[in-house]
Amino acid sequence: MAGANRPYVYGGDVNYLQLCQRLNQEAGLQGAETRPASVLSQTGMMARVVKWIAEAWVDIQSQRDWDFMRTTLTFNTIVGQRDYTSVDIPAYATVRRLDNFAQVTDATSTIQPIYPLSYIEFRKRFERQTAASARPQYFTAVNGGIIRFDSTPDAIYPVRMDAFMTPTVLANTTDTPVIPDADHMIIVWAALMKYAFQDSQTELYQYAQLNYERMLSALLGTQVETASRGVEPLA
Repeated sequence: MAGANRPYVYGGDVNYLQLCQRLNQEAGLQGAETRPASVLSQTGMMARVVKWIAEAWVDIQSQRDWDFMRTTLTFNTIVGQRDYTSVDIPAYATVRRLDNFAQVTDATSTIQPIYPLSYIEFRKRFERQTAASARPQYFTAVNGGIIRFDSTPDAIYPVRMDAFMTPTVLANTTDTPVIPDADHMIIVWAALMKYAFQDSQTELYQYAQLNYERMLSALLGTQVETASRGVEPLA
């Protein structure tokens, strides 16, 4: 992990504090190379700098189902239990959306697909009758953070599901965004737009926006699976 006071390095492992210092530098603020010295207990402009970087990172994560936010859920079904929550699958508590890839290992150790359905389609097909007792073949995400299968498992089946994490929040000096190293500057450009807008600096805003949109375009080309259609819990 990057050292707390190491200067910003393009393409390296960059932490929260270094991003804030780079924002200071791009904004032309006094003491840009060393300020803020910490992301904690700041006041005035430094508090806003820290806030803008944190907000920018959450904003970027929330825009798309990015590949860098992928995660995998692995769990075993429970005989007779059709619904699963973060109580059953602790890692599900940090999931924003289930992807369309899921698989189950059957009684013969053969890997079989489990197909995703929107809740509306799932309800039409499976909620008007008593669920069969069998190996799951379909799943959906239900309001309240529930994964529901079409059938009630008749055995213990190992399941794997791909998913996308909820946005992480930068809080401590050495926190590091999970975005690829080469793309960290997009956070700075997004935060710089916030600063320039508040300070009514039109040219600086346009400069930041140009760089942000350039990096966003590149990120969309490398970190978005266009064929992916995830299953998201109802709001």
